[in-house]
Amino acid sequence: MYISLKKINMNVSASGVNDDEKLSFVDSSSLSPSSNNYGRSAGRTQEEGGVVTYFQSANHPTAALFHILFKTLAMLTYVFGTWFISNTVLIFVTCVVLLAFDFWTVKNVTGRLLVGLRWENQIKEDGSNEWVFEAIADTSRIGKVDSTIFWFGLWISPILWVVLFVVGILKFNLAWLVIVCVALTLNGINLYGFVSCRKGAKKQAQNAVNSFMTQGVVSGLLSTPGLITGALFGSGGNNNNNNNNSNNSNANRV
Repeated sequence: MYISLKKINMNVSASGVNDDEKLSFVDSSSLSPSSNNYGRSAGRTQEEGGVVTYFQSANHPTAALFHILFKTLAMLTYVFGTWFISNTVLIFVTCVVLLAFDFWTVKNVTGRLLVGLRWENQIKEDGSNEWVFEAIADTSRIGKVDSTIFWFGLWISPILWVVLFVVGILKFNLAWLVIVCVALTLNGINLYGFVSCRKGAKKQAQNAVNSFMTQGVVSGLLSTPGLITGALFGSGGNNNNNNNNSNNSNANRV
């Protein structure tokens, strides 16, 4: 329960009696239930408004919403689907379709928009697989809220599916574990791909910084060759110049 505190100014009257003696204190238990309900509803409104405002503050709020939406719908269908639908085949198909939508959305849309990362598994002519990881060059275009929503959803989803997998084993619901295995496979592939993209992007940025520093040092040294020559052969070069000058002067005298 939240208590609102207001500042009360207490002045001394001319008769010397403090105004605080006239104040009466109300016990919180005497408050009507309607006021308590109003406080709870106001708190819920503020919390809901906070979540909505947080998503709206993202650079791509629609992409952030669908990044979480398909994951949530698939998990809710798996957990509470039997409460409303008795057809287990329909629940299975619905979960797999939602998981496929989530996999495609994260791989091709939200990963590119929210964090600037993209991965692809290419099959060569010889049948071997090749992982290709791409990262945006200008990381300043990535918002903090977008990145937080993306990585939170990417990590929390497989963790929750692992919990459901353990629960399914303990309850001996082996038939339902097929859905969990599909979810873990699709979420695990996306997690591996984007984590590898992130590591590759950091490594690429570090290599770019090192290459820039190396090129700067080399260009600085090459732009001032006189400094190196003077430092190494300065004395010898001066003696040779003095000898040449003295020889020229002697030849002119003769």
